[in-house]
Amino acid sequence: MSVEMPISIANNLINAGHDIIFLDSNDDDDFVQILTYGDIVVLDGYDFGFTLQKKIREKSLKLVVIDDIPRGNYTADIIINHSPNVKSTDYKVINDDCFFAFGFDYALLRNAFIQQARLPRIYKEIDSLLVCFGGADKLNLTERAVKVATKFETFKKINVVTGPAYENTKSLKDLIRKDSRINHYIDISDEKMKNLMLESEIVILPTSGLLFEAIACKARIIFGMYSENQKLLYNLIRETNYGVDAGRFTEIEISKAIQESFKYPFSPNLHSIDGKSPKRITKIFLELLITLRHAELRDAEILFKWANDSEVRNNAINKEPIKFNNHIKWYNQKLNSDCTRIYIMEYGGLPVGQVRFDKWEGCWLIDFSVAKEYRKLGFGKKLIQQSINLFTNCILVAKVLNSNIASAMVFKSCGFKEEGTEEISSNHYNIFSLHIN
Repeated sequence: MSVEMPISIANNLINAGHDIIFLDSNDDDDFVQILTYGDIVVLDGYDFGFTLQKKIREKSLKLVVIDDIPRGNYTADIIINHSPNVKSTDYKVINDDCFFAFGFDYALLRNAFIQQARLPRIYKEIDSLLVCFGGADKLNLTERAVKVATKFETFKKINVVTGPAYENTKSLKDLIRKDSRINHYIDISDEKMKNLMLESEIVILPTSGLLFEAIACKARIIFGMYSENQKLLYNLIRETNYGVDAGRFTEIEISKAIQESFKYPFSPNLHSIDGKSPKRITKIFLELLITLRHAELRDAEILFKWANDSEVRNNAINKEPIKFNNHIKWYNQKLNSDCTRIYIMEYGGLPVGQVRFDKWEGCWLIDFSVAKEYRKLGFGKKLIQQSINLFTNCILVAKVLNSNIASAMVFKSCGFKEEGTEEISSNHYNIFSLHIN
């Protein structure tokens, strides 16, 4: 959803198979009213504050906030900031269940750089340089950096990239006419930018999204800042060894940084963008679709189906098939009992598994199952993790058939300790327990 959007970006989204809804105004309420149950809302911008976040969350919608400058209060399911060295304590989040997707593991990059991050880089003699300040570059730092670079005879090629809003092309062309080493590119594709970063042994750029792309290309980096909204990232990068600091990009600072780059102890091993961030981000988004709710009378039929699954019956203490009439009578009793709690896990609104807790000898005895079509996808672990968070000051116990290795692994991964074995109806069961304070 957007109030306005450049045609190029809109076309890219449409070509990628996405729909675009254009809003009539910037009013938060107009935006929130369009949202429907099950939506995952992503806010990416400095103008989307706590008030809008609160309205979205109050509508029981899942919210992801992309924000690299912590400020004010937050309420969100996920906050993404791919800057290095960021900590959860930097953000004032009012909800306890927020997931912080921080650092290079969650790098938000264009596809060409994601692919390149997975590949090694072959280094050669330092004889080429790339200058890119992106956007409009109102301060014309591009021309300043190029002038400094031309003073170094070492460079056989000086690549320069500017955006379509850059207003100093004429004076830059005057430089190009004087020095044939300069190659000027305007508003290039991500693939072309990647190739320029790979063929340029040194890259001069601000602490912006360009910096992460250069790190993905394992380039030698000269970085600095020219606006206050870059200050936080600039300071974070200064704490690492990802490049040479050029401060505010004065001519003296740029020249000094270039000289230092020639002797900088560069190692590609310092660069930890591995190209796997899309998989990690997809995983945390998918987990937003997982919900846990109390079982209701309407769940009787699906629970009957799951209970009679052949694998479930084989792992159960009572292995006989269950009759529907007996199941309904049993289920009604369980729903009305203070000694039983049954929860249904849903994925995108579809039921995928169940977990039941029965009071037993001062403990809560656990029984869980995942629908056949959703097994081996990690739902079992999520089901146990989320359900045990609903208990306090008690002991949870699970009896797992010794041949049911998958369930045993689920309980172990959730912190349960193996306490021994028990023989029931000639079958051996491993006993697991978890003490919850």
